[in-house]
Amino acid sequence: VRKAKLTLSSTKEEISDLIDRFEMDLFEYPEDEFINHVQFLLNLSKKYFTIVDMEDMIWLPCVLAVETFKYDLVMVDEAQDMFRAGRKLIQKAVSKKGRVIAFLDSKQAIMSWSGSEINSSEFFKNELNAKTLPLPICYRCPRKVVEQAQKYVPELQPWEHAKEGFVSSIKESELMKKATPGCIILSRYNAPLLSLAMKFIAEHRAINIIGRNIGQNLSTMIKQSKCKSIDKFLIWLEKWKNREYAKLASRHKPTDWVMDRYTCLNQLAESSSSLKEMKDLVERLFTDTDESNKIMLSSIHRFKGGECDKVFVLAYTLRKSPQEEVNLAYVSNTRSRSELYLVYKDKKEKKEKEKQSWIEEGSEEMSEIGLD
Repeated sequence: VRKAKLTLSSTKEEISDLIDRFEMDLFEYPEDEFINHVQFLLNLSKKYFTIVDMEDMIWLPCVLAVETFKYDLVMVDEAQDMFRAGRKLIQKAVSKKGRVIAFLDSKQAIMSWSGSEINSSEFFKNELNAKTLPLPICYRCPRKVVEQAQKYVPELQPWEHAKEGFVSSIKESELMKKATPGCIILSRYNAPLLSLAMKFIAEHRAINIIGRNIGQNLSTMIKQSKCKSIDKFLIWLEKWKNREYAKLASRHKPTDWVMDRYTCLNQLAESSSSLKEMKDLVERLFTDTDESNKIMLSSIHRFKGGECDKVFVLAYTLRKSPQEEVNLAYVSNTRSRSELYLVYKDKKEKKEKEKQSWIEEGSEEMSEIGLD
């Protein structure tokens, strides 16, 4: 329902496209019935418009016959991640002789999963006939890190007073030794982070995975299974994975998220003796706090806009295409204020990794992006 609001989707065809685009779990509902529920809730939100949430504040002015305040100047931050309802609200809010100033970086467009569109920056350039004023200087990253980032964005330049910095390629075994409290470890997927977290816990090292909503999604699946034991849950999980995988594969849709979530839950189950212990472990691992006395782990998406002195990027989880995946590599590389470590598997580990189920079968091999 949230995504339907942000994308201004309401017809059966539009909602069906959303289900495919966002790889939604329909919880065993037939698609038509699921769409009916979404439409019912959209109509309910319009009817009881005195009760609003964050999405409603953007959506309701677009779908109801209401006028917004008009402004001579509307400023938009992170405009490359703007969604359709947000763009319409901007147009409604600017006066006839007004001006829109949008700050954006098309190379940092990575939020399509939340409802934004990868070509959102083109809207500001073309539909609003905007003048483009480049801001090529990076004030966060040291020179060595900017040199690494230039492999994705050649026009990026370091600040004239930037320090030298440090960039290095290391193996995952070295990561376990080099990671210290206050550093951040970034990955394209969640399963590799959870695997690392378990290794750190085994060494009695304080860690935290940023992303409370990720933990909530995993907890919801445990609850959804209605199982009473780990063994029965694993049987249910296997059936869920096979069903969702087959459904997406038949539509030629990416199955990464299914395999990622499946692997996460398997790892949690292996580390727990009961479902209660499993739920408690999820709650303990996944938070949204940033603590300097712990080793922090995060998906690249979750850490967008963040920065840290010491950054480790699991380069073996990055991909070469499409463009949004390349953007993710660029974003991950530019989080560092001092040291950047690109982490790779050694040959033996890489062969084992290729057997792991969370990698989509038949997909392009995870690339060692950005390095010769």
